[in-house]
Amino acid sequence: MGKNHKPFFTKHNLKEKKEDPIKELMALYQEKDISGKKKNDKAINSKDDEHALQNIIEKNRKRSRRKTIIFSLFILFILAGSATAGFFYFSRNPIFNQQTVALEIQGPDKVKLGESFEYHLKFKNEGQIDIAKGKVIIQYPQGFNIEKTNPEATDHSWDFADLKAGQSSEIVITGYIINDLAVEEKLTAILQYTPVNFNSEFSKEASFSMILDKPDLELIPNTSPTVTLGQKITLGLKIKNKEKRDFKNIKLVINYPTNFQIQNAKPNYFQDNNKWIIPEIKAESEGDYLSFEGQFPSDMKIENDNDRNKEFVAQIFVSDVDSQFYQIGEQKFSIKIIDQALTAYLIVNGSTENKNIQLGDLLTFSTVVKNNGEEAYKDLTVKTIISYDPLDILDWEKIDDAKYGKIQKTKNSKEIIWTKTQIPELANFETKNEQMITFSLPIKTLEQFKNTNIDSIAQSKLKIISQIILPTITTEINPPIESSPVELTLNSDANLDVKALYYYDDGTPLGTGPLPPQVGKTTKLQIFWTLTNHLHEISDITVSTILPDNIAWVGENQAGSGDITYNDNTKTITWKINRLPKSINEAKANFAINITPTKEDKGKIMKLTGVTTLSARDVDTEELIVKTKNIITSALENDDNYDGSGLVQ
Repeated sequence: MGKNHKPFFTKHNLKEKKEDPIKELMALYQEKDISGKKKNDKAINSKDDEHALQNIIEKNRKRSRRKTIIFSLFILFILAGSATAGFFYFSRNPIFNQQTVALEIQGPDKVKLGESFEYHLKFKNEGQIDIAKGKVIIQYPQGFNIEKTNPEATDHSWDFADLKAGQSSEIVITGYIINDLAVEEKLTAILQYTPVNFNSEFSKEASFSMILDKPDLELIPNTSPTVTLGQKITLGLKIKNKEKRDFKNIKLVINYPTNFQIQNAKPNYFQDNNKWIIPEIKAESEGDYLSFEGQFPSDMKIENDNDRNKEFVAQIFVSDVDSQFYQIGEQKFSIKIIDQALTAYLIVNGSTENKNIQLGDLLTFSTVVKNNGEEAYKDLTVKTIISYDPLDILDWEKIDDAKYGKIQKTKNSKEIIWTKTQIPELANFETKNEQMITFSLPIKTLEQFKNTNIDSIAQSKLKIISQIILPTITTEINPPIESSPVELTLNSDANLDVKALYYYDDGTPLGTGPLPPQVGKTTKLQIFWTLTNHLHEISDITVSTILPDNIAWVGENQAGSGDITYNDNTKTITWKINRLPKSINEAKANFAINITPTKEDKGKIMKLTGVTTLSARDVDTEELIVKTKNIITSALENDDNYDGSGLVQ
């Protein structure tokens, strides 16, 4: 092969001889090699060959089944081992179950509108796995106003870092609701949390519903029960706040009966002829009367007796922070249209309003009779009826009636009656005439009741009404023309006794220094305060006085109940008691003072204290009782063992 001759290769496709596995099997069985050459000369017929072949195949199948069973058992063994390992693993490492986290909301079932209350949100990890982080989100009821939260919230939600297994936590939310009374007040809380061995976030939700009740704001009307067509009438309304919180921005709406013509109203925040916006009503207080004047037109037609009763409806609304108003109460009152023009007004101690009274008070009653019509009335009778329950607490033996009305007794009342015999003007009561009948009656003192049950005295009330009675001309009896009633409720008899003493009751000296006082020398005296009370429990009790400039506070004091304090700047002595139950009829306190007269005081009686004031609230009537006692002097008016003049020597 020369140098320039390149080797070459020819590509050939080599075919692999395909073997017939059946043929190979037959050849093996016939003891032939693969080439087809017999290994022996023995001949086998085709049927025997087929039978032998089937035996071989069956043996191979059994061998395959055996292998399959062994392999399956091996796989099952592996799976069982895995399950056992998993059991031991997960028994040592428990799986988190979100049902083990508890969330609960507690609160009152019913709360008054505007009343402060608390929600308590309690959540607990009752499982075995710690919570890595969590968050509580709150959806408040409509109209809920937050006052405070513990712990403090961030945009209506609370984040917490972790919550160990078995650990609990609580959120307290304080606030009040101003909303429609008919709406269900529902608070919803969502707890979002992540366990320590999970990356996923879980959540729990709870809700709590309550009923909103109206606050205790009482609407009190005051008007004459009767009116004639064309007669001007004045109606009064006031709101009494019995709650222990202030209410602001209150709206009062008056719905008038058909044909009533409003003319004017007071005060000046009257709107739209039938609305008032009241800026504020303090806790446990009464607002002033809101009044308006109007009339039914003189030409108004009255078809039947039902047309004579005209109903007024007063509605009271409170507002939320967004000045949305919600109705919380309604008061209806009626005025009857009568044909005659006579009217009667009752005044007790200068007022037509209901009031509280005390034992020993003097009551003055005045009945005003007016003829606003166009004709005279003959033979009128005027009557004042005083009803009592359960006891008559008036001292009728001391009645002062210049007109000498006739007194009649009924089952639960006494009546005083005046006719033309006592008041000649009633014989022919001319048009535009006006007559006032006045009498006075004292209330009995506690000593006058003697062995009377104290509870019966404490519960006693009076109701007074005046009537004008027209003469009966036909068989039909004319109904009396009545005034608005006045109710009187008895306050507790809380009282204060104040005295300065130098000697005990037995004559033993209590004070020190000269008596009477002497210029330049110091005399020490004791001031005694004795508080008495019997009928009702009283609370918020304060007794106070101011010392004059030349009187010194010694610092020696004692009180059987409450505490005595002294203000150096104002020289005010104050004794405070939280409450005095009805079962405790007396409380005492005393303190010492020093008197050092100057030359300017010589020959004078020295003033030891200023006016002493008692202030207490009657728990039953909610009335504030205020009593004042005059100044006490060096004359020692209540010291029975000192008979001097008290003039400084």
